[in-house]
Amino acid sequence: MDDNRTYQGYDAFGTEVRRDVVELCTASIIIVDDQQTITAMNPAAEAMFGHGPGLMLGRSFQELVPEPLQAGHSDLVEASWREAHDGCYLAAVDASVEASATACALRADGTEFPVDISVMRSSDGGRPVLLAILRDRTEPSQREQSLAHLVDTQALPGALNRRAFVASAETMISAHLRRSSPLALAMIDIDDLKRVNHSHGHSAGDEVIHEVVARLASSFRNADLIGRWGGEEFVVLLEESDHRGTSIATERARRAVASEPINCASLDRPIAVTVSIGAIVTHEPPPELDPLLDGANHALSVAKRAGPNRCRLRLAPF
Repeated sequence: MDDNRTYQGYDAFGTEVRRDVVELCTASIIIVDDQQTITAMNPAAEAMFGHGPGLMLGRSFQELVPEPLQAGHSDLVEASWREAHDGCYLAAVDASVEASATACALRADGTEFPVDISVMRSSDGGRPVLLAILRDRTEPSQREQSLAHLVDTQALPGALNRRAFVASAETMISAHLRRSSPLALAMIDIDDLKRVNHSHGHSAGDEVIHEVVARLASSFRNADLIGRWGGEEFVVLLEESDHRGTSIATERARRAVASEPINCASLDRPIAVTVSIGAIVTHEPPPELDPLLDGANHALSVAKRAGPNRCRLRLAPF
């Protein structure tokens, strides 16, 4: 079949139809402009990289590549502009370049994974673009583990994902080191969420998680940093918070969650939910986040041993 007739036939489809094809396609598709800015990222690509809907639009394509490899990746994109002609796929990863930057991508949680990429030069509204089709080369068992980890640590409205929390928390700790002001870290666990998932299904469990985060966000101050640490576990870094202030804040959060049952759209009756909270307070923050996490985790273990719906505080030194 003549190539020109093939692409003319493709162009006969309206823009909305082509957009729907990209959205529904199970392959991971990313479109970038000549500045390497992401102009489109279909749901399959967002799921592969662990980013929420629309969050990467307007961001640099380089953010999907590990930092040490970004220079080489940028060179490859520039080469793609030169070598890929309209309607012609260019294999961007083959036997000769598998060790280059294009063989490694970066998920939202900071994990790296291998990909195959094919690139086609096209246009969008008269503007030249590159359309990249990506295939995850991770072994199936590893891919399942990675996807499960992404689900457990992805950001939620009101809570950062683990990677973003760690980055922001380390900045806050550095600032407190210079001021020698009190700082607290709370670790929060939703009690018996596995029971909710088992009895009512994971959709109900997801609704519980979202509502708990909303109640936590309304309980802490705007300056406090809330992050999702794992499936049903959250962390909060409290600025300028001494023992008394932390005790009041964590107790307020505990009561906010337990105050009334959570209504789930998938159920005909609300679910009573509680949280356990462990926190550590220090006037001399350590230079790293890990000691604070260890201290808060220890306090959380003490709280859970005392029963559900408990708060326990621990004072530094560690």
